Amino acid sequence: MLDVLQTYLDDAATPEMRDSLVAAHNTLERVGLSNYEQGFEELLMIDGDTDHGGTIDSICELTKQLLFQALKQHTVLLTTEATVDTAVMFVNGILDLQDYSDIHTVYNIANQPGLPEEVFAELMRLVTPKNTDELLYEIQSVNALLIDRVKEMASPLSGEDPDTDHLIWEQKHITYLNRFLILAGTDQLHVIKAIKEDGLNVGYPFAVYIKLLGRDLENMSPAQAARELLAMAYISSDGMETPQIVIKANVDNYISHIDAITKIDIEIGKLLLGMQL
Repeated sequence: MLDVLQTYLDDAATPEMRDSLVAAHNTLERVGLSNYEQGFEELLMIDGDTDHGGTIDSICELTKQLLFQALKQHTVLLTTEATVDTAVMFVNGILDLQDYSDIHTVYNIANQPGLPEEVFAELMRLVTPKNTDELLYEIQSVNALLIDRVKEMASPLSGEDPDTDHLIWEQKHITYLNRFLILAGTDQLHVIKAIKEDGLNVGYPFAVYIKLLGRDLENMSPAQAARELLAMAYISSDGMETPQIVIKANVDNYISHIDAITKIDIEIGKLLLGMQL
């Protein structure tokens, strides 16, 4: 936390509010949001033109927005009534889940049936002081992609070192994707939009990404469908090295006409040839 912000809170906020905001800023530092302190510096600069109560309210609102932004990166949306303390609990819960000691329990919960919000609440129950119903009350929506990511993280087959191997592995996906986008001559793809606007991460199974398009694939030209499918394959956990195989294993779930699949496969072959040059 900024020293000047800490000093301001010591002077102007109630002890309860100060402690709440200090905890929130410790969480923001843990998340590693870049340049997040700038907005608070600006608020404190204009404090002389307003009352302390208004400035404290603005600090609380900006803090809440940043916490909500951090949650959105994990595809989690809380209700608008959720407090700063609640958002802090969820952000820390997501981070703590990665180091939870009983990884088998995490895996079993992530694989149980239910809506993404229900499964997420059950997972958060492991790392927060709230019960499932209390957690569900605060949740507006959770994308199924997050649950799939937890499944992969907690899988008994997963032996990644999150501090080294995973970063190298993730960068490799991004490198493949960037090479492909240069070859394709466009980044106007659904999966790129999801990465930029929704905070979608790389490394999910291909079947998760293709759900983003679903039956819309049938309305695309073979060339466009091929670009979409290959981009998703290159960022997927199971398609980076063998994109054509993973696409063939999934595409007929969304395109019913064999001739359309054949035309797409031809376009994919052309693009893959370019990737090899």
